[in-house]
Amino acid sequence: MIIFKSNINNCTITKEDTHIKTIRPKEGDILRLTDLKGTIATVKIINYDFKNGIGAYIIVEQVKSEPLPGKVLIQAIIDKNYLDKLCELLPINNITHLTLVQSDYSNSTNINIDRLKLILIRSCEQSENPYLPTIEVIDKIKLTQYLESNNIMGTVLELPTKNIKPSLTKMDTIIVGPEGGFSDSEIKFFEDKQYPFYSIKCNVLPAWLAGYSYFLQ
Repeated sequence: MIIFKSNINNCTITKEDTHIKTIRPKEGDILRLTDLKGTIATVKIINYDFKNGIGAYIIVEQVKSEPLPGKVLIQAIIDKNYLDKLCELLPINNITHLTLVQSDYSNSTNINIDRLKLILIRSCEQSENPYLPTIEVIDKIKLTQYLESNNIMGTVLELPTKNIKPSLTKMDTIIVGPEGGFSDSEIKFFEDKQYPFYSIKCNVLPAWLAGYSYFLQ
């Protein structure tokens, strides 16, 4: 397990470093810290006051990982609990960016980005992924701009009952609908943009699991 610390080179531990406190480090313990920007440092605890959550360490070794290949998931906004599950999965599969967009059948509009970032941090720590996925919420106008830009190439995951020929080309940008699927007007929108449709298998996957499963293949 790696532990998030925003400034690794500042060798002091403050009460804001709550994840370090959960380890209950003692003098001489070896920990692995990450800034979630690709750096992982092996550190040795010099002293730590558990009651006050403060201490110090020295850096034993520090390495910088190569940036991950881009994997973009454009997800129609889903139920809060499912969105939490989705964020737990993103770092495990090295998905680098999550874009949330309100669709016709989305049942929620209030998104707590700070809460989702905390879930992403915890998942990065547990999966030892040193890069924190970025996350944003956009509207349909911004989505149109995404799809019309020259650098966005992707595919749409849709229910197999739509009987749309699947894409045979693996894409780095995936668009996934909400639990109720895309509306007819949204499907026409994607067709007009010439985005291919893709179904993972004959059964219908939950919306929060579909994009993750596609990138697993």
